Amino acid sequence: MHVSQVMHTEVIKICPEATAHEAAQCMKEHNVGLLPVLDGGETVGVLTDRDIALRVVADGRDPQQTTVRDIMTQHLDTVSDYQSVEDAVDMLRRKKLHRVLVLDRDNYVVGIVSLSDLAACPAERTVAGEVLDEVAHHRPTPR
Repeated sequence: MHVSQVMHTEVIKICPEATAHEAAQCMKEHNVGLLPVLDGGETVGVLTDRDIALRVVADGRDPQQTTVRDIMTQHLDTVSDYQSVEDAVDMLRRKKLHRVLVLDRDNYVVGIVSLSDLAACPAERTVAGEVLDEVAHHRPTPR
């Protein structure tokens, strides 16, 4: 099974010039915890609700003045839409991630695959549960 068959395709994006407040409002409105950050069509980072909590709130920064560019994670962990679900599971497991961006052959964001997406897929439910347990409890990856 390919990642494209289990990924969530409604991807809400944000620009790097938006404020942390605007990003949080966007996350609230769309009930998401991750926003790909696009600058002129190019994905330059990701912003998570955790980024806002730790890099704005915990640091005492003004969310109205702090830009997404200032707090986004620039390193991108991605999978391709044509890769196997097993490849995505392996990345989530190795990197201890809950979700990862899915890119097409042109490196355009076309989806997000999460442990929730995998848990909703009957064939992957058990594996998703194992990975979630490892990620949530910081357990070592079985060999």
